[in-house]
Amino acid sequence: MGFCAFRWVGDATKVQASAKTVVKTRTHGETDEPSHVQIPDHLDVLADLACGAQAHIVMSDVTGQSAGIRSRLMLFGSSDAI
Repeated sequence: MGFCAFRWVGDATKVQASAKTVVKTRTHGETDEPSHVQIPDHLDVLADLACGAQAHIVMSDVTGQSAGIRSRLMLFGSSDAI
């Protein structure tokens, strides 16, 4: 999905974000040694949009209930949803 969805809903006027590193160490792919994780593996973003809507963006490698779902976009309107 990325942030290309904003072309459908317009620009954000206000943004808040919170990131967290849940898994502190991971096994290095080449050496099989544990290595310290420096990049957050969960991100929540709330944004007020210029059109009056609100966006909630979640990017996570640790959300248990979304196994296999990497990206998803849902748009809800006053008469329908996609």
